[in-house]
Amino acid sequence: MLRSSEWGEVSSTRGPLAGERIRGDLAQPLPFRDGVFDLCFSVSAVHYLVQDSLARTAAERISALTSSLRKILTQTARPCTLQAYLTRDSNAVESFRQVALRDGWGLCELVVDQSHGQKAERDFLYLSQQAEDRPPRCVLYEHAQATCALALESWTYRTGAPHPVRLDAAHRAWLVREHDRYARRMLRLHKRCETGGSLDHSAPLGPEAQTLADRLAAVESTEDEEARLSMILNVLHT
Repeated sequence: MLRSSEWGEVSSTRGPLAGERIRGDLAQPLPFRDGVFDLCFSVSAVHYLVQDSLARTAAERISALTSSLRKILTQTARPCTLQAYLTRDSNAVESFRQVALRDGWGLCELVVDQSHGQKAERDFLYLSQQAEDRPPRCVLYEHAQATCALALESWTYRTGAPHPVRLDAAHRAWLVREHDRYARRMLRLHKRCETGGSLDHSAPLGPEAQTLADRLAAVESTEDEEARLSMILNVLHT
């Protein structure tokens, strides 16, 4: 990546769009002045910090990033989005959250998203300097104790976040369809449980899932499609 010829175009651009390469170590404080960045994102990197090294603990390595990252951002900077592979380690997200909050971040949440038509899930850490209520969890990603991009977008608008999440219209529509499919599958399973039908490879619904299915059943008969989908999202984002 450092040797890519594409950097020629970036480094030769004049004005505010100019860019430069810097080789560094995420486990060390970031080498920039305080309060100079409006935005930060990362791709497939920060999960390496959730491991002890020979000299330092994982918490110390994470803090080198989260503390220095907070310092180099402006007061009005957008929330940071750090894409990583975090759900492979059951303690990774909580480790990041504890260190980030200790270092002065107001919010550190796991967001799971998927590309259109793809089953592969992508993990993102959403870091905000403002101390806000946590966004709702998404039932679709209950296994990761995470929220989804759709719930996060709705939450930022509802809370009046200074930098609301804005999803691409096509991606938002796909996510809504995925939530609707999930709701329909749960309702079918709920009906089979009630009638004693075969569950194939599915396990019977537990008490919480049954309550969720009852809430979904209550909105299923709504004739207005837009209103029905909106109510389904409200049920699945808890």
